[in-house]
Amino acid sequence: MQEDTTNQIVDLVDDSEEELNFAEEAGMVILESAITRFVLEADDEEVQALETILSAHAAAPDALPKLIETIPRFADILDEEMKGFKAQADEIL
Repeated sequence: MQEDTTNQIVDLVDDSEEELNFAEEAGMVILESAITRFVLEADDEEVQALETILSAHAAAPDALPKLIETIPRFADILDEEMKGFKAQADEIL
């Protein structure tokens, strides 16, 4: 089972509103990066599965868990992108 990495970015910041907003924006950048990378690397069937889930769950809070559950390779890519972001953040901080 895939390790839950969805809170790693929030864990990097304090609880101030400004820092939480930054964490949310960073999370969206990482998610967009993971989606882009997945689309470039995936076959047509996997891309179709991604599009179907995003269309059905785009505004729902269960979109990311559904993607991770349904498309394990996407979960792996997202995990790699999050680790890369954390490594870069650690270098800066």
